[in-house]
Amino acid sequence: MASLQRLAALAATAALAAACTGGGSASPPGSDATPGAAPASAAVAATAGAATAGPATERPAAFTRNPAPISDGATYTQRIDPADFVAVVDHPFLPLKRGTRFVFEGDERIEVTVLPETKLILGVATTVLRDQVFIDGVLEEDTLDWYAQDRDGNVWYFGEKTAELDKDGKVTSTAGSWEGGVDAA
Repeated sequence: MASLQRLAALAATAALAAACTGGGSASPPGSDATPGAAPASAAVAATAGAATAGPATERPAAFTRNPAPISDGATYTQRIDPADFVAVVDHPFLPLKRGTRFVFEGDERIEVTVLPETKLILGVATTVLRDQVFIDGVLEEDTLDWYAQDRDGNVWYFGEKTAELDKDGKVTSTAGSWEGGVDAA
């Protein structure tokens, strides 16, 4: 749950930064049958209006509305084709430029860094974020989050590897960790 709150804070900060700097644009890039990742959030994953195909030489839109329809009583499943994903996440509301660092202050200090490496999940090279939570200067949680952007500009959350730590830095829990395509995620 804390990761979703941090994602919302990160998205809000990125949106503010984009508004202040003139923003960026989502680059168009290419997805097969595998359950796994899901769009990061409705606000991030939504695209304005219906997607349209360009000239015959261009590939049609990856997803015209919702990446996978939601039907009562049916399992929600996406089709992931690595060709539908671009190399960078440059969505105007969640630009994840490698080397960028976000710091959030409050009852806890949250440091989010976009790392230079990628992680291959379901054949998609995902952008890796390191998300650290400090309370009273002590590292309490150390998480790696994995995101990718499809060619329509939708940002997908492919999972997270969490580690909750005790005051001596020893891992006490990895509950909440998941990866797209693993154990029905």
